[in-house]
Amino acid sequence: MNIKRYGYLLAALFILLPWALGAINVTASVNKYTITMAERLSIGLQVSSESSFSMSEPSPPQIPNFSFVNMRSSSSSSSSIVGFRTTRTVSRTFTYIYNPRSEGSTKIPAQQIRVANKVYTTPEFEVTVVKAVGSSSPQTGRAIDPNDIFNDPDLPWSASGIQGNTMILAQLQSNKVYRAQPVIVSYYLYTDQMVRSFNLDEERDYPGYGKSVYEQPSMLNYEVVNYQGKRFQRALIKRIVLLPNETGTLQVPRLKGTARIYEFGYLSQSLTSQDKYLEVQPLPTARVPQSFNGAVGTFHLSETISAKDISLGEAITFSLRIAGTGNFNHFANPQFESGAAQISSPVAVDRLNAGIDGSRTLYYTIIPSEKGSFSLPGLSFAWFDPDLGGYREYQAPAGDQRESSECDQLFSGLLDSGMPKTMHPMLVRPYYPNYRNYLHTILVFGFWFR
Repeated sequence: MNIKRYGYLLAALFILLPWALGAINVTASVNKYTITMAERLSIGLQVSSESSFSMSEPSPPQIPNFSFVNMRSSSSSSSSIVGFRTTRTVSRTFTYIYNPRSEGSTKIPAQQIRVANKVYTTPEFEVTVVKAVGSSSPQTGRAIDPNDIFNDPDLPWSASGIQGNTMILAQLQSNKVYRAQPVIVSYYLYTDQMVRSFNLDEERDYPGYGKSVYEQPSMLNYEVVNYQGKRFQRALIKRIVLLPNETGTLQVPRLKGTARIYEFGYLSQSLTSQDKYLEVQPLPTARVPQSFNGAVGTFHLSETISAKDISLGEAITFSLRIAGTGNFNHFANPQFESGAAQISSPVAVDRLNAGIDGSRTLYYTIIPSEKGSFSLPGLSFAWFDPDLGGYREYQAPAGDQRESSECDQLFSGLLDSGMPKTMHPMLVRPYYPNYRNYLHTILVFGFWFR
């Protein structure tokens, strides 16, 4: 019985062995719990395991009264033999460096670390910042301006050694537009440094327009450009569409983000796009077509008709295609005038990007109400063309003759709401015999005599 019990224990050890060998250990520490204004705070984070693991680089903790300066990372792997077992340790270490901004006690919040699809939480720390006495600081011997990160001795460069510039520039498709005219704003990251990644932290909007996303890449695709006589690498961060609903001077959205710059170590630099403004003009009030319903853009229109000769009761499909660039989602679809036909509301099929670029096809179903030739009713669509600076109008070919064939008098009256829905001519008889339903008789007879 004891041998059997030992067998169970041995089997359990073999089952739990991979889990034990793959256990992940996450530890955090600080270099000091009490520092002076002339010293730096270092937070160490170490992730170790007995097997390889995958993880993304943790973001630096946001600590009140401290400014983030730099981050260093390293990886190591070691093996040791104890008895008959070989132990392997894989670890990654991250060190975050901060400058104190003011005296007092501050709590370092717990940090969420995701390793191999599992989240680990570090403990909280409390650090006290005191006033430096003279120049007795063992690290620097002098106070450092928290905002002067390039003179920080913990960084591997000095202000005279580092050169480069990284910024966010907003470029408008046009600086002057009309009300309701869509305009594209592109935000680019310009740099002459080694920017490994960029995180978009905030997008601040201002009154006077609607907004939609036109394009947002998932990675930095650089191209070489010249800006103010200097060579830069440029990568698109985001491209948005603004639809101004007010006139005057409008401020375009402002983007804020963090760039990870590598130069003998990683530096996180906060970036804000420069302020840009849009001049919005009102639409002209003179010579406005009666069919204008708010469309603003550069459009090209074309139409097709499914058939010329039909039977009464059959339908004609009229399609109107509106292609180009404009505020497709901000104007109503044109409607046919009333006439000798039943016309449905249009069915719209859109092939649009961000609601402003592409085409919209409107399908109308037309059913003649009587036989013979008839003319298509009128259809008008007006819009304001910013390139022209005036209004334009499209009119469907009025008076286009359609023909309903003579045999269709069988269906006359089907579409007239004031008449019975019958077919003519009717089969006239003096009386209609009462035909017996023999199938029903057989079913009843079988039910009673089964």
